[in-house]
Amino acid sequence: MITGRVLYMASSAPVTNFVVEQIRVRRSVQNPEGRFKMNLPSRHGGPWPDTFTIAVDGYPPVSVECKIGRDGKCDLGDILIGAAATVRGRVVNHEGVPMVANVDAVRRDADDHIAHGYVRSAQGDGSFVVTNIAPGKVQISASHNMAGTAYSGLLTLNPGDDITLPDLVIVTTGCVPVDIQLVMPDGTPAANAFVSRWYAFADDSGTLCHWLPIGEYRGLRVCMEVAPGTTGFIEETSGISHYAEPFSVMPTTRSLRVRLHTPEKITGVIRVDGKPLTDLVIFFQPAAGRNHFVHVTDGAFEVDAPSGTYLLNCQGRHVGSLVELRGGEKNIVELTSGTASISAVLPMEGPWRIMALLKCGAYHTVIASCRQTGTYTRGAIDEIPAGEYRIEADCAAAGVYTNITKDITLGEGERKEITF
Repeated sequence: MITGRVLYMASSAPVTNFVVEQIRVRRSVQNPEGRFKMNLPSRHGGPWPDTFTIAVDGYPPVSVECKIGRDGKCDLGDILIGAAATVRGRVVNHEGVPMVANVDAVRRDADDHIAHGYVRSAQGDGSFVVTNIAPGKVQISASHNMAGTAYSGLLTLNPGDDITLPDLVIVTTGCVPVDIQLVMPDGTPAANAFVSRWYAFADDSGTLCHWLPIGEYRGLRVCMEVAPGTTGFIEETSGISHYAEPFSVMPTTRSLRVRLHTPEKITGVIRVDGKPLTDLVIFFQPAAGRNHFVHVTDGAFEVDAPSGTYLLNCQGRHVGSLVELRGGEKNIVELTSGTASISAVLPMEGPWRIMALLKCGAYHTVIASCRQTGTYTRGAIDEIPAGEYRIEADCAAAGVYTNITKDITLGEGERKEITF
């Protein structure tokens, strides 16, 4: 049972009409005293929700941390609703050059809840304005997915505040700004193209400017907008996705012309212990940083993607491998299951997730996992192949995120106990 009371911050008067919501629950409330009472959603074998959001028309939503007692109850107390605050500023690199970045206002007084979605800073001068932020303790972050992240200090925002920050500085050492013109297979500009890995848009001429680390780029996925000016994109299953030809960025690179090509069709058969597989398999392409989720039936698979190296995992069967796949060929993938197992001793109670990441070449891939909730401080993963593993355990409880890893080697049939 969740209970609480909603008040206006300025006057302490009750809010009589509001909405209480969580991932699986949304309830409209009308109460002259601003009070609410609601049953917890079914756990379905998982933990109870740890955050509820209160939404009032004309005010920014407020997220409240919820600590469920052993009796299954939680009183959220008085929840204060205040007028929105605004934060503005500019994003630059360490040399003062304006940058495009994703700007977030992150609430730091509970469980790092996002107080407002990201705002993309302006192309020309790097300026940004984040509005509709709920009062409270907030930190502003500016992130560039290829160059890094900069953070403001911790801000205490009062209702109606309008604050201008000093420049947020992202260190771009090892990166260079590159003007890239994307062209279609027939040589015409890829107008309004979207590069998903960079979260960057091309203009009408197919050109975009982006800070890129020095190095080689392969298998970069590019898709087209549904319509100019919209933010929805046609999925790769529609046949609108393309892949960029390989290119390199050098310290002196400032402009590139990159041709796109349609994806190849990679087909083949996956067998586990010599038998055709029927299950969901994740094909991860390290060069492009992209996952392809493929439903394999009677061993047969088909994926529209470029030829190259792929990291495969099937958590349903606890198997994984690093393989080379080629378009236009019948690829045969042989995977081997195992009988090894681990038993994990956890440092405290809480909603733990334990993952077994099999080492495949220079990479690790998750092939099995388990969850523990409530008073349990142990977890086990059974029937995994022999090999080198990274065992990872994470837990988010009481506003604190804990992540622990250990590297181990398992022999066939071996069982190991790991104490975190």
